[in-house]
Amino acid sequence: MKILILRINKKTYKFGRQYRPNSIRIVLNKLGLLKDNKLLNAGNALFCDNNNVELQMAIFATDTKTTFIDIDKVEGNIFDLIKIGQEYIKKNIIWNVKITDKREEYPEIPLDSIREAIINSYVHRLYQDPKGTEISIFKNKVEIYNPGTFPEQYTPEDYIQNRAHSVFRNPIIANILYKSNDTETYSSGIRRYMKNVQQIK
Repeated sequence: MKILILRINKKTYKFGRQYRPNSIRIVLNKLGLLKDNKLLNAGNALFCDNNNVELQMAIFATDTKTTFIDIDKVEGNIFDLIKIGQEYIKKNIIWNVKITDKREEYPEIPLDSIREAIINSYVHRLYQDPKGTEISIFKNKVEIYNPGTFPEQYTPEDYIQNRAHSVFRNPIIANILYKSNDTETYSSGIRRYMKNVQQIK
């Protein structure tokens, strides 16, 4: 946990989004993760491995969840689970090959979009729900599910067209992922995701 906190704080300093403190307690205080000298639930989810934050991943043989080829479930901190989810998708989607003067491989889904979707699944999930984040890989699509609902006052199209404001279910988690340059704020995630996807059409 200590090494992870220091590594994330180094990133926040690098991107100018956090001062460089000299102790773990100061880091946690500046990130808003301590109350009465106790680690908040958000800090536990972000940095501790002994929590109930989980990621379930599966590959299915058809376009329904009836027969799976592979299935796995892991628990850990949010930063590690984001990396694990990215690697699982990267390993199990199709990579196209283009040969010119050299061999180039590129994924059927942009890696930036994969990363964005997984990060958003942890920023916006409902942590009171015992069900965790799920990655489901089918032959024709990849689904990323997180417990919770979309903001009632907005639709996905509102965010794509820049007609909506950010609604953070977990503002502390969102703020720390912003400070570490893992995500941006102000409702830009869906727009960036759609832009990446449109580039491959």
